[in-house]
Amino acid sequence: MRKRTTVAMHTVAASTPVAGVTEIHKTVEQAGTMRMVPVASLPLPAGGELRIAPGGYHIMLLELREDFAPGDSVDVTLRFRDAGDVAARGQVLKYVDIEQALTGAQ
Repeated sequence: MRKRTTVAMHTVAASTPVAGVTEIHKTVEQAGTMRMVPVASLPLPAGGELRIAPGGYHIMLLELREDFAPGDSVDVTLRFRDAGDVAARGQVLKYVDIEQALTGAQ
């Protein structure tokens, strides 16, 4: 995600009508295992870029209200502290593709 700004910003929430619960997560290694853990915010540096992708920061959708297939798109609203809402679109991935991204396996 790129958002032109001269000051650092933080995403503090995410929402979408297709999920009952939307959480901001980061993938971390704990005791040799990759885990997805909730975080309070996503940093967007001044003039920088925020990458949301498997193996790093991502938006976790729970209690889905629709069925999705890999390749489908999901519209999400990201709420920035002191900067309002920004519309974003993410792609649905297969879990096996996410595992491969995390482990580097082929």
